[in-house]
Amino acid sequence: MRLQARRWKRGLDSIGHGPLILYVFHPMFLAYVGRMNADVVVYHAYDLYDHTPDWTDALERAERALIQDSDLVLTASEQIADALRAKVDREIRVLPNGADFTAFEQARHDTLPLPADLSAISRPRLGWVGSLHPQVDYGLVAELAKRRPDWNFVLVGVLIETADPRAEAEIASCRALPNVHFLGAKPASHIARYLVGMDVNLMFYRLSASSWISAGYPLKLHEYLATGHPVVSADVPSVRPFSHVVRIADGVNDWHAAIEDALLRGGQGSPQERIAVAAENSWAKRVETLEAWLTEATEV
Repeated sequence: MRLQARRWKRGLDSIGHGPLILYVFHPMFLAYVGRMNADVVVYHAYDLYDHTPDWTDALERAERALIQDSDLVLTASEQIADALRAKVDREIRVLPNGADFTAFEQARHDTLPLPADLSAISRPRLGWVGSLHPQVDYGLVAELAKRRPDWNFVLVGVLIETADPRAEAEIASCRALPNVHFLGAKPASHIARYLVGMDVNLMFYRLSASSWISAGYPLKLHEYLATGHPVVSADVPSVRPFSHVVRIADGVNDWHAAIEDALLRGGQGSPQERIAVAAENSWAKRVETLEAWLTEATEV
């Protein structure tokens, strides 16, 4: 680690001088704080890490040290910020996830054909793009797919192996259905084209008090909105402020009705309203905010 820190510092010195900012996104990297001797240390917690399966007492101590000693602490949601403030009473700022709005703008106006594996699936296409982990409600997907064999559920993303017997059984149920399609991982540059090719985009999380999902800010939220298509979501707290453009559903009957409303009547909000919300939550705007905070931290 000392050697790596020296390499980084030599590389940075070769391209210019100025404040050295160490940007730490997980407690596992705490040891680098002592090696880098940075002018500013930023801890950016993008998830509620202490709710993840691999959390340890050592990581808990490391996170508390980062919260206590960093010059700037950021989180992706108010819920994560509240959880960290309960550990260490200090200022914590929220920098939510955003979307590459320009990429979606291009995809919406693109005249290129859809990806072949997506165009082979008949409409309506109900899409999910993102990591396929145990917090995905595969049981809900399977039940909806059985009820509506005329709907096609399209899941794009890495299917993460899990030791959760319930999730594994529900995944097997989904795989047995002809209208549930697992398309696998795709390059980041292709994601906008896949989402634009859906009819409705879905966030079907399995929520519980112990789930880290309940405190998160879905990366896919503003990407979905940037397509202009209707969006239906589980009742994630960070999604609630966007209920004017996202239909929030709870239970299989409500999900069925919400998707049907999206297909027949256009869902919650208009395409223009959804796109406008995404534009206000672009990564470009997030960078402007972060740059201002980093400038402030370096001038203290």
